[in-house]
Amino acid sequence: MHMVHRMAALLLCPLCLCGCARPMPLTGTQPLSVIWPEPAPPQPEMLPPPTQPEVLPEVHTAAVWIPMMVLSDWMDGGEAAFRERAVRALEDCVSLGIGTVYLHVRAYCDAYYDSALFPLAGDGSFDPLAIVLEGAHARGIAVHAWINPLRGDTAKRTASLPEASLLRQWYDDPGSGCLAVVDGRCYLDPSQPAVRQLICDGAEEIFEHYDVDGLHIDDYFYPTTDPSFDAGNFATSGQTDLGAFRRESCTQLIRQLHDTAAAHSVPFSISPQGNLQTDYDTLYADVWTWCREGLCEQIVPQLYYGFDNDTCPFSETLHKWEEAAGDTPLLIGLAAYKYGQEDPWAGSGVHEWIDDPQVLTRQLELVLASDAADGVAFYSYASLGLLPDEERQKIAAMLGA
Repeated sequence: MHMVHRMAALLLCPLCLCGCARPMPLTGTQPLSVIWPEPAPPQPEMLPPPTQPEVLPEVHTAAVWIPMMVLSDWMDGGEAAFRERAVRALEDCVSLGIGTVYLHVRAYCDAYYDSALFPLAGDGSFDPLAIVLEGAHARGIAVHAWINPLRGDTAKRTASLPEASLLRQWYDDPGSGCLAVVDGRCYLDPSQPAVRQLICDGAEEIFEHYDVDGLHIDDYFYPTTDPSFDAGNFATSGQTDLGAFRRESCTQLIRQLHDTAAAHSVPFSISPQGNLQTDYDTLYADVWTWCREGLCEQIVPQLYYGFDNDTCPFSETLHKWEEAAGDTPLLIGLAAYKYGQEDPWAGSGVHEWIDDPQVLTRQLELVLASDAADGVAFYSYASLGLLPDEERQKIAAMLGA
């Protein structure tokens, strides 16, 4: 039924979306070449073309992230309490004009759904994903399953998993090269085929049992630039450039996740960190390649910056992402959580979100006026609920609620 819903929405979206025109592909000298100064990973002709979904994704003007912290709060009190809180939140999304939720179903190699591959995040007495899907679809809201593919649980909790768990086995066998511990937390290594297979099997498990409208990942890629994280795997790879090796490993994971989702006609979206330079140099996320090779159906960068941010001023950073996205649909992540808060990493803009209560709505206005951006995503649902009524009413009006 939701396949029909997606196709119908696709036919209607040119009439209802704000700013749905796409920029022409970049030609000649690429304006962002300074951001990716190193040689690109393997040439496209060396890689198989990505599989495309049979049905193009439904593009919504507005989305919101519902993180695991919110889900955990909703789960306190049992199924009835969870259902009531979820329905209230979904009704609130409708009132704000939000048509998509990114639901955090795997945050720490765990599962807020019925899984045979990952440990349950709750007590297993009810299925959070199934309940949210039921309530969302009844209200015309799309649900994208949001996973953190590489970030695991603490070393202590991972060591206590059943011995049959792959995660436990990799933890017990450092020589496997599949899992490493950084600052007391476990992380999977995307260079290893077994790791990529587990992540894709986890996505496949969701597609087979739940009628999700999309697959979504955020910005947790490599947790460190320290060469010791994957020294053994890098040494046996035969490569000489650690940065290129890590970027290629991430791109292999992205390609496999995209193809897994496409096989089920499920759109795949990625939410990278908002600083393109950091994505490339520190997280080893080659966003340019992902967009140019069609490895995602939406790119949703986290532009969690004020207009006066010294490093990434909002307007300038928005323009960079409009260029970087190319023909890939672009949604801009907005920091509702910074409303009225000090922004300690913003330099001279440290008090901007306190001094100017219009920052969020000014950003929303700028994005909706962009010919290259297809809409916005708010982080997070809990933060939207804390906004003053006046600001919520402005957002609802701007989103056509």
